[in-house]
Amino acid sequence: MTEQTFFHRLEKSGPYRWLRNRMNHGLVDFLHRHALAGREHLRVAELACGSGYASHLLASYPEVALSVATDINREIATQASIPDFAAEFALVDIFQPAFAPGSFDLVWNSSSLEHFEHGPEGQDTPAALRTMAALARRGGYVFVGVPYLWGPLALYYLTPTEAQREWLGRPFRYRQLATLFEQANLQIEDSLIYLGRCFVGILAKKPA
Repeated sequence: MTEQTFFHRLEKSGPYRWLRNRMNHGLVDFLHRHALAGREHLRVAELACGSGYASHLLASYPEVALSVATDINREIATQASIPDFAAEFALVDIFQPAFAPGSFDLVWNSSSLEHFEHGPEGQDTPAALRTMAALARRGGYVFVGVPYLWGPLALYYLTPTEAQREWLGRPFRYRQLATLFEQANLQIEDSLIYLGRCFVGILAKKPA
């Protein structure tokens, strides 16, 4: 069983949930402005969604016909305690998604890929991003946000136990994340540093 650290207890607290939801509002606004606005009948998928709150928010936009939140852990996806959850939830492994290639106009996640650095059976961060790219249609978008090395979550390197480092996930430089996108044949369109410089995100387009 994974050690229950201070961070695991923190994520169940009210202030932490409030902060996470505020972050999700900002992310959804960014995705709407840069990838969704002015379009119609869009299909959006958040892989490794955690609480799924952002997918719930995206489902309310008129441009979005379908917002799917997926995760391998259903318990995590109930943390937001959202009444009348507006998105669809699917129990899905990011490395074995139950969707056809090219199914979505936007495939995205935040604070997830940093945990796949040493996944089972060789599953890792680049493989997760390649899976996301495969699920995006040609001309569609992929967004990934990860802990930012030049922000507060660099404390990853100061935490004394493996369980604490596992919870935080390895932070990235912008250039490291950009290289992963380029290797996945995705064209970078925009970037975002958010939540008090805790995270860096990249929005990219799949070539048409």
